[in-house]
Amino acid sequence: MNPISIIFCLFVIRMFFSLAKKYNKYLFLYSILGLLSFLLSYYFLYVISVSLFSFAFDKLSFSNEIVMGCFIIPLALLISGIYYKFLERKFKKLIKDSKISDIGKV
Repeated sequence: MNPISIIFCLFVIRMFFSLAKKYNKYLFLYSILGLLSFLLSYYFLYVISVSLFSFAFDKLSFSNEIVMGCFIIPLALLISGIYYKFLERKFKKLIKDSKISDIGKV
């Protein structure tokens, strides 16, 4: 894992932490889930791209990590961003549902 991806890991952790804090959810849990979404997508895309480049260039191991990071990190951020939006919609729906059910209660 290159140093650039570590910087983006910190960015993803902060992004999910602020989301959990905004909606008063478990801070540590959603920070770790956001980090896991980034890391799993990063490693999954890394394996796929290395295998595709190996197949395309007839080499057994094509793994220049900096070059791969230029392609993989934006895609991993996109996947974790999709997960972020999914959680945000879920939290908004839970807040909207709880407000409707609280009508008439003192």
